[in-house]
Amino acid sequence: MALRDVFKFRELPETETSKPFLEHLEELRWMIVKMALTLIGAMILCFAFRTTLVRVMQAPLRDVDPQVGALKALGITDSFVISFHLAFYAGIVIAFPLLLYFLAEFVLPALTSIERKFLLPAILGSFGLFLVGVLLGYLWLLPKTILFFFRDTQSLGWAPTWTVQEYYSFVTKFVLGFGLAFELPVVVLALVYFGLITY
Repeated sequence: MALRDVFKFRELPETETSKPFLEHLEELRWMIVKMALTLIGAMILCFAFRTTLVRVMQAPLRDVDPQVGALKALGITDSFVISFHLAFYAGIVIAFPLLLYFLAEFVLPALTSIERKFLLPAILGSFGLFLVGVLLGYLWLLPKTILFFFRDTQSLGWAPTWTVQEYYSFVTKFVLGFGLAFELPVVVLALVYFGLITY
């Protein structure tokens, strides 16, 4: 299948009619609004529990060395800014299933009946892989990575003194990146289905 075939409109059943372009734009707008409101709601929820969130995210560092676990805040607004960033990333994790659902709801009319049967399992599988990647990255790989850099810093005769901004920026990108890496099987299957790659 050529790349141009991916973007061809599907033949609609006799009982269906194609929607006007402006109606598609309206549906797209509402999808974006619902996704934004969902993410904002998840962020507010996470921000309300920021103390717990900070404690959980800092646990791997405290396990390496309790003294290093006392991170340094260099900016006046660090407490708010970093809490906001943590709430944003944690909100993505929490809202991920709903975000996928809203996206699927938008593309559902363009799918065939056979493809629709696979949509829900694909959403659940995608979120499951993402969650496994996040948990595996946080519980297993992150502590080992922190310990490696901690010892490597000491081996050079330096005292590890890390700031809250550097630490949480590294941890959130590391964990989310690991979760997204676990989405690769879903991406590959989609590319195979559309004929963009072969197996």
